[in-house]
Amino acid sequence: MDVLRISVTVSADVFAVVCERGVQPGPVLVNAPGHCVEVLVPPGTAATWPPLPHTVCVANALMRCPAPEVTRDRGRRTAGRTWTAPPGTSPETTSADALAEALPAALARAAARARGIAGWAGDSPAPGHPREGQHP
Repeated sequence: MDVLRISVTVSADVFAVVCERGVQPGPVLVNAPGHCVEVLVPPGTAATWPPLPHTVCVANALMRCPAPEVTRDRGRRTAGRTWTAPPGTSPETTSADALAEALPAALARAAARARGIAGWAGDSPAPGHPREGQHP
């Protein structure tokens, strides 16, 4: 397996976009000491991974990972690492294409949020429908 490391600065947005697009992620490990999440991707991905910001893809990577039951949902972590999607409960890998396609949208969302722009990428109401708590 190859491993894609995504900076924690954009990882939540990347996975939000991936899930919104109907792609189920494979195993995802939060690596707090490394300030990244580590995602299992199909073998060969590292050889073709484009130079995208906030990411690095490595072939035959060594992952220091806890047992599958050490998950964020259970409030457990080992050496600063915890699974958000443990092995055996999801697809074996995450689509590298889906991750690469999600990154630009995730970067745009993060930038918009940093600038305080409301209504970015689906968080605005449909035309003619007020936000919850707002009156027309």
